[in-house]
Amino acid sequence: MVAGLNFGADDCIIKPFSVREAVARVCSVLRSRPRAPQSTTIICDALILDSSAARVTVRGQPIKIRGMEYRLLEFLMSNLGRTFNRSQLLTQVWGNDSEVDERTVDVNMRRLRKALSEAGYEAYLQTIRGFGYRFAAPATGIFSRAAE
Repeated sequence: MVAGLNFGADDCIIKPFSVREAVARVCSVLRSRPRAPQSTTIICDALILDSSAARVTVRGQPIKIRGMEYRLLEFLMSNLGRTFNRSQLLTQVWGNDSEVDERTVDVNMRRLRKALSEAGYEAYLQTIRGFGYRFAAPATGIFSRAAE
Protein backbone atom coordinates (compact mmCIF):
# COMPACT_ATOMS: atom_id res chain seq x y z
CA MET A 1 0.00 0.00 0.00
CA VAL A 2 2.79 2.47 0.93
CA ALA A 3 4.68 1.66 -2.27
CA GLY A 4 1.59 2.47 -4.39
CA LEU A 5 1.14 5.83 -2.68
CA ASN A 6 4.85 6.58 -3.09
CA PHE A 7 4.61 5.86 -6.83
CA GLY A 8 1.85 8.46 -7.32
CA ALA A 9 -1.42 6.77 -6.43
CA ASP A 10 -4.02 9.23 -5.08
CA ASP A 11 -5.62 6.71 -2.76
CA CYS A 12 -5.56 3.06 -1.85
CA ILE A 13 -8.27 0.60 -0.77
CA ILE A 14 -7.45 -2.67 0.94
CA LYS A 15 -9.67 -5.72 0.46
CA PRO A 16 -12.27 -6.37 1.68
CA PHE A 17 -13.98 -3.02 1.15
CA SER A 18 -17.54 -1.86 0.76
CA VAL A 19 -18.87 -0.44 -2.49
CA ARG A 20 -20.03 2.68 -0.62
CA GLU A 21 -16.48 3.29 0.62
CA ALA A 22 -15.05 2.84 -2.90
CA VAL A 23 -17.61 5.26 -4.38
CA ALA A 24 -16.91 7.80 -1.62
CA ARG A 25 -13.16 7.61 -2.26
CA VAL A 26 -13.59 8.01 -6.04
CA CYS A 27 -15.86 11.03 -5.50
CA SER A 28 -13.31 12.51 -3.12
CA VAL A 29 -10.50 12.18 -5.66
CA LEU A 30 -12.68 13.68 -8.43
CA ARG A 31 -13.59 16.66 -6.23
CA SER A 32 -9.92 17.38 -5.57
CA ARG A 33 -9.02 17.48 -9.31
CA PRO A 34 -9.02 20.83 -11.09
CA ARG A 35 -12.01 21.40 -13.33
CA ALA A 36 -11.70 21.50 -17.09
CA PRO A 37 -11.27 25.00 -18.48
CA GLN A 38 -14.47 26.84 -19.31
CA SER A 39 -15.28 27.18 -22.96
CA THR A 40 -15.39 30.72 -24.23
CA THR A 41 -16.98 32.60 -27.05
CA ILE A 42 -15.06 35.53 -28.48
CA ILE A 43 -17.12 38.00 -30.49
CA CYS A 44 -15.84 40.68 -32.85
CA ASP A 45 -18.71 42.39 -34.64
CA ALA A 46 -20.32 39.49 -36.53
CA LEU A 47 -17.22 37.25 -36.25
CA ILE A 48 -17.77 34.66 -33.53
CA LEU A 49 -15.22 32.11 -32.33
CA ASP A 50 -16.89 29.41 -30.21
CA SER A 51 -14.24 27.31 -28.46
CA SER A 52 -16.72 24.71 -27.19
CA ALA A 53 -17.56 23.76 -30.78
CA ALA A 54 -14.19 24.79 -32.29
CA ARG A 55 -16.13 26.82 -34.82
CA VAL A 56 -15.79 30.26 -36.39
CA THR A 57 -18.87 31.90 -37.86
CA VAL A 58 -19.80 35.21 -39.45
CA ARG A 59 -23.50 36.13 -39.29
CA GLY A 60 -24.25 32.50 -38.55
CA GLN A 61 -22.34 31.16 -41.56
CA PRO A 62 -19.34 28.92 -40.79
CA ILE A 63 -15.88 29.98 -41.93
CA LYS A 64 -13.95 27.02 -43.31
CA ILE A 65 -10.51 26.93 -41.71
CA ARG A 66 -8.14 24.11 -40.84
CA GLY A 67 -7.28 23.05 -37.31
CA MET A 68 -4.01 24.92 -36.98
CA GLU A 69 -5.50 28.05 -38.52
CA TYR A 70 -8.33 27.82 -35.97
CA ARG A 71 -5.85 27.51 -33.10
CA LEU A 72 -3.87 30.47 -34.43
CA LEU A 73 -7.02 32.60 -34.72
CA GLU A 74 -8.20 31.53 -31.26
CA PHE A 75 -4.86 32.49 -29.72
CA LEU A 76 -4.72 35.86 -31.46
CA MET A 77 -8.36 36.72 -30.66
CA SER A 78 -7.79 35.71 -27.04
CA ASN A 79 -4.91 38.17 -26.88
CA LEU A 80 -6.62 41.07 -28.59
CA GLY A 81 -4.27 43.84 -29.68
CA ARG A 82 -1.10 42.10 -28.46
CA THR A 83 1.61 41.60 -31.04
CA PHE A 84 3.49 38.29 -31.24
CA ASN A 85 6.54 37.42 -33.27
CA ARG A 86 6.79 34.17 -35.22
CA SER A 87 8.77 32.41 -32.52
CA GLN A 88 6.20 33.28 -29.84
CA LEU A 89 3.35 32.09 -32.06
CA LEU A 90 5.15 28.83 -32.78
CA THR A 91 5.58 28.21 -29.07
CA GLN A 92 2.04 29.19 -28.10
CA VAL A 93 0.13 27.62 -31.00
CA TRP A 94 2.30 24.77 -32.27
CA GLY A 95 3.94 23.93 -28.92
CA ASN A 96 7.50 23.67 -27.65
CA ASP A 97 8.09 20.24 -29.15
CA SER A 98 7.19 21.37 -32.63
CA GLU A 99 9.90 21.19 -35.28
CA VAL A 100 8.26 23.49 -37.81
CA ASP A 101 9.90 26.44 -39.52
CA GLU A 102 8.98 30.01 -38.56
CA ARG A 103 7.66 30.55 -42.09
CA THR A 104 4.89 28.09 -41.23
CA VAL A 105 3.31 30.96 -39.31
CA ASP A 106 3.31 33.07 -42.48
CA VAL A 107 1.67 30.30 -44.50
CA ASN A 108 -1.06 29.78 -41.91
CA MET A 109 -1.65 33.53 -41.58
CA ARG A 110 -2.04 33.77 -45.37
CA ARG A 111 -4.58 30.92 -45.36
CA LEU A 112 -6.42 32.43 -42.41
CA ARG A 113 -6.57 35.85 -44.11
CA LYS A 114 -7.95 34.23 -47.24
CA ALA A 115 -10.68 32.46 -45.26
CA LEU A 116 -11.57 35.63 -43.38
CA SER A 117 -11.48 37.77 -46.55
CA GLU A 118 -14.60 36.03 -47.85
CA ALA A 119 -16.46 37.52 -44.87
CA GLY A 120 -14.62 40.86 -44.93
CA TYR A 121 -12.51 40.31 -41.79
CA GLU A 122 -9.01 39.96 -43.26
CA ALA A 123 -8.04 43.46 -42.08
CA TYR A 124 -8.37 42.31 -38.46
CA LEU A 125 -5.26 40.14 -38.90
CA GLN A 126 -2.54 42.76 -38.88
CA THR A 127 1.10 42.33 -39.83
CA ILE A 128 3.47 44.43 -37.78
CA ARG A 129 6.38 44.87 -40.15
CA GLY A 130 9.66 43.63 -38.72
CA PHE A 131 8.04 42.05 -35.69
CA GLY A 132 5.01 39.81 -36.13
CA TYR A 133 1.24 39.61 -36.08
CA ARG A 134 -1.76 40.66 -34.03
CA PHE A 135 -5.54 40.53 -34.12
CA ALA A 136 -7.00 44.00 -33.76
CA ALA A 137 -10.24 45.42 -35.04
CA PRO A 138 -10.72 48.84 -36.56
CA ALA A 139 -11.77 51.54 -34.08
CA THR A 140 -15.43 50.72 -34.75
CA GLY A 141 -14.97 47.03 -33.93
CA ILE A 142 -16.88 45.62 -30.99
CA PHE A 143 -15.29 42.90 -28.90
CA SER A 144 -16.63 40.85 -26.07
CA ARG A 145 -15.65 37.68 -24.36
CA ALA A 146 -18.27 35.47 -22.80
CA ALA A 147 -17.63 32.46 -20.59
CA GLU A 148 -20.22 29.76 -21.03
